[in-house]
Amino acid sequence: MAASYPDAAERSFLNARALAPGEARWMYYLGQVYRQRSELDKAIDAFEQVFALQPDDVATLVWLGEMNLALGRPENAEPLLRKALGLQPRSAAVVSALGRVRLARRDYRAAVQLFEQALALEPQASALHYPLSLAYRGAGDETNADAHLRERGTVEASLEDPLMRELSGLLESASVYDTMGRTALERGDWAAAAESSRRGIALAGDNQSLRASLHHRLGTALAQMGDGGGALQQFREAVRVDPAFVRGYFSLGAMMMSAGRTGEAIAMFKIALAREPDYVEARIALADTLRQARRTEEALAEYRRALDTRPRAAAALFGEALALAGLGRYAEARDRLVQAMSLYPGDPAFPLALARVLAAAPDDRVRDGSRALAIAQPIFQAMPSIEGAEAVAMALAELGKYDDAAGLQTEAVAQAQRAGLRERLGSMNANLRLYQASRPARAPWRDEPFYEVTR
Repeated sequence: MAASYPDAAERSFLNARALAPGEARWMYYLGQVYRQRSELDKAIDAFEQVFALQPDDVATLVWLGEMNLALGRPENAEPLLRKALGLQPRSAAVVSALGRVRLARRDYRAAVQLFEQALALEPQASALHYPLSLAYRGAGDETNADAHLRERGTVEASLEDPLMRELSGLLESASVYDTMGRTALERGDWAAAAESSRRGIALAGDNQSLRASLHHRLGTALAQMGDGGGALQQFREAVRVDPAFVRGYFSLGAMMMSAGRTGEAIAMFKIALAREPDYVEARIALADTLRQARRTEEALAEYRRALDTRPRAAAALFGEALALAGLGRYAEARDRLVQAMSLYPGDPAFPLALARVLAAAPDDRVRDGSRALAIAQPIFQAMPSIEGAEAVAMALAELGKYDDAAGLQTEAVAQAQRAGLRERLGSMNANLRLYQASRPARAPWRDEPFYEVTR
């Protein structure tokens, strides 16, 4: 099966089932053979036998649901997928499969919510944009339908599938180790990702693009393991081996940015963009770095270039609003955040940022403490966080409730200390002193927040 000989694989799995009928893996693999050959009824029969042996196996539940969906049986798929969701509530593959069930049943609004949730869980799963565009169109929202149609891609939501992952490791090749390393990274197994990448490098020969990918993946794993020096070395090796490998420049820029070496970071991001002008993540990272360097006008221009390429890019929308606020254009920042909230109704980053602008903007025409509190307080009550506490405290201070604001800010400072967020304590304590002196905040942000941090 690993070598793509499905007929021989089918005979072998049938023999294995006869020899060990209580071993679920052979029927599971047989179901995958039938699925890959589009023999869907046979695939369902095989997966149902696995389900009888392993009723809580999420991969089996998902594939059984997918096969029923493919045969136009959403009513059979839904209970299987709901059971899978109960076992893995943060699986984008499960959530998106349920979205396809609701789409098949023409429950378009529910489908929109599920696909948006799946994209929030796994933003890189670009294939989800197409069914989401169909759901929006069915719900009568042509604007969002067209926006998602433009962003459609081929990357599917990843499913945790241990047996198929095991299968991918049976052939000794650099490309297999590259795949194994990527899968290990996705599940957070940094040591396994590093080991697979090293073994792949040893086998990659003179394949420049594959060697660069393996060095980059090894660098990513080392960075996650706290070996910054080793990661930097691997990223540099990636671009040395293949100077066209743009992800290497992006990762080098990210490391320089996190080290406060903004000039070098900007240079790396610009190299990546010179080779791939539509590399939105690099464009946003360049904008973030420019904003960190107080080159706010330039940052705003880069955020807007990113949005020209990908109008719904959440990090670019967030960064644009912060850049506008940094330039004193608070009304525009407010309006941009309101727009972003309509695009991402389940993301707390945008309403909490809006609450800060409404509570602490120095522009009297923008400030609205009551509205800020009405926005931030329900989010904080539902999902307590440092960001939520700070936004509520700002709103309370704007309304003259300084004791309440100081008490909440004190708790937020203590939480930040416990979490080791030392870089945030200066600005948080500055606001605390204002509230203790019966004064409101007049700066929505004193430091430089980024979308990845505030989500």
